[in-house]
Amino acid sequence: MLLLKKNFLMTESVFMHFRFMKTPMWPIKFFTCLLLFLSVPIPNLQAGSDPFRDYEVKAVFLYNLTHFISWPVNKFNGPDTPITICILGKNPVTVLLDKIVQGETVNGRQIAIKQITNICNCCPCHILFISSSLKEKLPQIFNTIHAYGLLTVGEVGGFAHQGGVINLNQKQKRVYVEINVQAAKKAGLKISPKLLKVAKIVGTPRSSNHTKERM
Repeated sequence: MLLLKKNFLMTESVFMHFRFMKTPMWPIKFFTCLLLFLSVPIPNLQAGSDPFRDYEVKAVFLYNLTHFISWPVNKFNGPDTPITICILGKNPVTVLLDKIVQGETVNGRQIAIKQITNICNCCPCHILFISSSLKEKLPQIFNTIHAYGLLTVGEVGGFAHQGGVINLNQKQKRVYVEINVQAAKKAGLKISPKLLKVAKIVGTPRSSNHTKERM
């Protein structure tokens, strides 16, 4: 297994160079790089060719999301409450995230990684990554967590259209970011304009106005 903390190759993820920069400008540079990532094929990241490398990219993206999302104040018990990234269902991203977040903080908060198997255990979570194996249960999951103030992230087609907040949609050799801004607002989340700028804005089928919304 690759030691993600320090030894990521640029060919495996265009994010990792900026992930380890210890300067105030790195988030801006990260999203400049993200824009390139969304529009240019990534070497050695071919659809279906190496799922583990695919999850390396997703793990780095999940970590970086913590810098560009604002949660409702009541999602934190205090200033020392960690930002918790939960993974629902078995997924390689769990082990990868554990390595990436070691020693990292966001606005003074540590980052915790939690594997859960029951949606009822997601209340302490801030980011909920839902494994593709649960795609048939998405409507039930969304109905259960609608009042939890969660940033839901998926990896299957239609995830954001069904009510998820962010979807990492892989087509051919590219990974595209889709964001449902209405779902984000319902969860009380504020998404950085920098992320919205490089994402495809989608909505649920119930309204045709979502694609024009911006936060």
